[in-house]
Amino acid sequence: MWQMLVGLIGLLGFGAPAWFRARRELATGRVSGPTFVLMLLAFGSCGVTVIIAAWSHAWPLPLSRTTAAVAGLVSIAAGAAIWIGARLVFTFRRTWGLKVDTLVTHGVYRFTRNPQVLGWFLMYCGFGLLGRSAAAIMLAGLFVLACVPWILIEEEALERRFGNQYKSYRLTTRRFV
Repeated sequence: MWQMLVGLIGLLGFGAPAWFRARRELATGRVSGPTFVLMLLAFGSCGVTVIIAAWSHAWPLPLSRTTAAVAGLVSIAAGAAIWIGARLVFTFRRTWGLKVDTLVTHGVYRFTRNPQVLGWFLMYCGFGLLGRSAAAIMLAGLFVLACVPWILIEEEALERRFGNQYKSYRLTTRRFV
């Protein structure tokens, strides 16, 4: 139970201030260093908590070790492949609004508008399965829920910047899957 509480505190404690800062900053097109650090701390604390919950088998799942290992490794591999595919296309400079000249709609972005979030979610679920931990999997869900307000801010900024091009992309490509 404490893992859930720590994950929630980390996400809200660092994420809420970052969200308020990002709303203001993305109106100008760029996320500041302090906002980046707050988001890193928010999502990083959630990730660490997922791994701790999995390692400690918090809220054990009734899965055999073999089933959990296979399902967990497949989920981690799929998540890592999606995340790496996204990072190859969507560089650090694009992520933080330092290079915003074109809308990225190729690579894994053809299938999902948020492949980085999807990739982390699958990896977190994979760690939860490996550890046979329902708490870790619930924290993975909490991670996605915490990402939604951030994504909504990004979508507003993308619509302002790219107009109809982004509207068309949003209509043809799902937010997650």
